Amino acid sequence: MEKLLTVKDLCEASQLRPITIYKRSAAGRIPGRVKLGVALRFKRSEIEKWLSGERSTDDEIGGR
Repeated sequence: MEKLLTVKDLCEASQLRPITIYKRSAAGRIPGRVKLGVALRFKRSEIEKWLSGERSTDDEIGGR
């Protein structure tokens, strides 16, 4: 089974605030979203691709 990242994990990896992650995830701007009941998780493999250069300039500098 693939490792899932928490919002906290994603905050640390992306340097985005939690509210930014929730808003962008709801808008479909962050890949790999998985809902587990009320918990939000992200597929590690998709986040790694996204962070390695597939995100837009807005995602890189506009999230804080």
